[in-house]
Amino acid sequence: MNKTNFTLSTITLVILILSSPNAFGQSKNEVPSDYIKHFLGAAHLKTEYHPYAESTGVTWARLGTRWHEQEPEKDVYDFESYDRLVESAEKHGIKILPLIGHTAEWAADAPEGENDKNRYPPRDDMIDQWKEYVEKVVERYPDIEYFEVWNEANIDWFFRVDTNYKVYVEKILIPAAEVIHAHGRKVAGPSFTTEWPLDSWPPKKRPRKHAENVASNIRDINRWLSYENAWKYIDILAVHYTHGDVSKPSQPYADNMMRFYDYVYTHWIKPGKIEGIWNTEAGFAGTEAGMQGFVGLDPWEKPPYPQWVARYVIPPIHWAINHNWSFRDQYKLFWYHMSVGDHPRDMLTRKNGKIVPSERGKALHTISKLFTSADTVGIYPHRVRTGFGIFSKDTAAINYFAPYEFKNYAFKLGNKLMIAVWANLPRKEAFGQDMQVMIEGLPDTGDYEISKIHYINGNETALKNYTFKRNNTMHLKVPPNDEPIIYLVIEPK
Repeated sequence: MNKTNFTLSTITLVILILSSPNAFGQSKNEVPSDYIKHFLGAAHLKTEYHPYAESTGVTWARLGTRWHEQEPEKDVYDFESYDRLVESAEKHGIKILPLIGHTAEWAADAPEGENDKNRYPPRDDMIDQWKEYVEKVVERYPDIEYFEVWNEANIDWFFRVDTNYKVYVEKILIPAAEVIHAHGRKVAGPSFTTEWPLDSWPPKKRPRKHAENVASNIRDINRWLSYENAWKYIDILAVHYTHGDVSKPSQPYADNMMRFYDYVYTHWIKPGKIEGIWNTEAGFAGTEAGMQGFVGLDPWEKPPYPQWVARYVIPPIHWAINHNWSFRDQYKLFWYHMSVGDHPRDMLTRKNGKIVPSERGKALHTISKLFTSADTVGIYPHRVRTGFGIFSKDTAAINYFAPYEFKNYAFKLGNKLMIAVWANLPRKEAFGQDMQVMIEGLPDTGDYEISKIHYINGNETALKNYTFKRNNTMHLKVPPNDEPIIYLVIEPK
């Protein structure tokens, strides 16, 4: 069946926004900002958290339908809780991505006495029961378009079989996809976690070198998509914890995974085999896995935790715009996760007895506001340089902290320019020099108002130190600061 065609340093992110009518030329690969709004979702966005979703900037919710709970006995169904979730989501303008799984205990191919039977596939004589359950879900929620099939089937926490890609494709994916596609809906899978690219279980220690990790994930995702032409049953490739582009070229640590995105696009999306890629879990689980020795963490994966949000989210947005983002739901990222607490991954917390966004939730909301502040988002076509001493003679720290030019991502938001800069800024007490920015292609059309916006609370601080030099290049100085993320907004007076 074919699918339906449809530190030594404080790690700092700097975002600059400049506004001037017709000052930037034609942006590259422009998309509606509504695409960015629907790019952001959250895992575990339960019914009780729906009133707070907007304050964290997310519009999609990923939550399991749980076969083992909704059909505890054969032909005895209980969808009451999920019905409430779907009704509440509609009320709050949230789109739902159901995660269909895991096996009902009475249908599981599990050893005698096993406590976690739901983590095993259904027995051969229960495949039709699995299909029947999937059909019940799809028919019950006619307004839901996408369904993710199982969760992280490449690790034994959720799928306990040898040669797991074969069993997943044969017993889980194909039977479910046949039902979902027959109803004109779409499949996201295989919910593959890049933290542990494996052929079988139990989990093994992940390669710590960037090139090995990318190669391992490419090798394994090819195996999962190629076996029995599994790609024919998948519309959206669902993966976990790709972590964005988080390191410098001179420090290619484990979680710099944009090359994985590039490979998926070139070999699977561009040829038309699959439609898009969603990171259906992106967040802080890697810290716990790193403590257990399963993964190699990047050196910046430490407090302050809100910096993780920008580093995980902005590179995939930039990548998506640059890779033929042709329909709204082609690319997405779901933050892990929506919960109330003080854990680094929690998007909500309690203050004075009330539920409010945590620092991570606020940081994500700030990004959402930035990218949806205009009708369109594109890639800025001109050169931007950032770092120390680029146009200054104040080079005291340059030799010690070389290299001193930093990577950046430049967007055009309607008539604005936004630049996201990855930088290793020395501690303020060690070196107090300004960070410097050179922006080409920006004519000296008049005076500008420049503000620094706090990356968490949105408070603004006025800045005034900029000039225009030859070739219509703006030179801007950013004062030393202790914030790991800086947002600068520049608008004409």
